Amino acid sequence: MSTRPGRLARTIQVLVLLAAPWAVVTPSVAQPSVVEVPEDPPAGQWTFSWSPLSVHFSPSDEHKHSIALGLRRALGGPAFAGGAFFTNSFGQPSAYAHYGQRLYGGVPSRPAFYVEWSVGLMYGYVRDRADDVPMNVRGFSPVFLLSPGWQLTPRTSVQLNLAGTAAVMLQIDHRID
Repeated sequence: MSTRPGRLARTIQVLVLLAAPWAVVTPSVAQPSVVEVPEDPPAGQWTFSWSPLSVHFSPSDEHKHSIALGLRRALGGPAFAGGAFFTNSFGQPSAYAHYGQRLYGGVPSRPAFYVEWSVGLMYGYVRDRADDVPMNVRGFSPVFLLSPGWQLTPRTSVQLNLAGTAAVMLQIDHRID
């Protein structure tokens, strides 16, 4: 019995939840004349990340549920550096050390929308799964993630991490005071 309909339903639910803020229309008299872009966190600010759901573009019965936990530190301006621990799609413990930037202001009428990118080194696809990620050398491989997201509150955001052509991950970030 395949679990594909369940994964598809979860993917649709996630996309609807992320698209909901875009669909909200407010009267023009209620809109401010100057739209404020969210501020970058101050240097040294920590952010906790949680990814409870990953959906593969080509699901397989071999895929296992993945979950990720991460921590990163603001470096000033839009830059950050951090790391994440996760179970990969085949149940192997994995890690990702990265540097990136979160960029606001690309859509003037939607200042809470952002695009985030990160680049780093991943460890975790080993033994019989070493060929499942490109440029893997003894379990280590380079990674580039592109992530559209939405700043929900000054401390909380939600984004979709596009993991190449393999999957999309839902991620929730929360700044720690």
